[in-house]
Amino acid sequence: MDIDRDAPFAKPGLVHGVSLPLFSRSLAELQDPSKSALFKGTIEGFQGILDNLDRSIANIFFFEGRTAIYIGENHSDLLSKTKRQNNVIGLHGMDHEDLIGTESKITISLREITSIIAKGAEAVQSVTHVPPRIFRAPYMRIERTILAKLPDLGIRSDSSLYLETTSAPIPYHVVPGLLEIPVVKYPKSDGKFIYMYLWPLLEQKRPTEDYIHTLIQLCENNESPEEHSFCLINLHPWHISYRITERRYLSVKEINKNLELLQIVLDGIREHPRIHFELPEVVVKEITGY
Repeated sequence: MDIDRDAPFAKPGLVHGVSLPLFSRSLAELQDPSKSALFKGTIEGFQGILDNLDRSIANIFFFEGRTAIYIGENHSDLLSKTKRQNNVIGLHGMDHEDLIGTESKITISLREITSIIAKGAEAVQSVTHVPPRIFRAPYMRIERTILAKLPDLGIRSDSSLYLETTSAPIPYHVVPGLLEIPVVKYPKSDGKFIYMYLWPLLEQKRPTEDYIHTLIQLCENNESPEEHSFCLINLHPWHISYRITERRYLSVKEINKNLELLQIVLDGIREHPRIHFELPEVVVKEITGY
């Protein structure tokens, strides 16, 4: 789960992300990262997931620093629910920064990027009391020079790269000292992809069956299953409660429907004999150091 501000988008002229309901405001109004963030959807979605999702499922919580601080100050009960043995605390930047300037059109030096990541890690640790050892770049935008700096910041694993594949991937070392856990994009016959982010599901653009079929195929296409073949199912808690295409927060009934869709996907693959909801030992070792 990428636990960040509601619907963050990059706005040209700003390094930090802006919650979509605030996007029409001027650059002058949004210069302060804290005034560019809303958390209503994140809190509602996160609460719903933590209260309804099977506790036996392993989770990686990629906290944005700003969101972690907000949750710690206003909803500390949610943090207590993340502290289970099979859950891991990760990092998602400080203010959902466009680290490589793809849309912000701002070039950030590697030194500044390192400082941003360090600041985010400090914020997450101050709230969770756990140093994050796994990183996901905001917008999945990262370069090899940044990846190479992550081990110096105490990060042992990354999940910022997409991998086109038809079988569940095996985590690999992308640079010395950094294990990469890629996010799958599964090729379709029409030249398009099914990404293992649940955006289209929660935007009512893709049915649950597509994800269930794809996840089962990722497993079954491994003719010689490796011990650590591993596929992340990714989502944002705010997406449970906010619909981008309609630019609106959802009703309680609609939130419950999205939670039901998520549960249908998980239940649809639960009975497969070779699929397990857990973090492989090699991943846990890299993330925790144990």
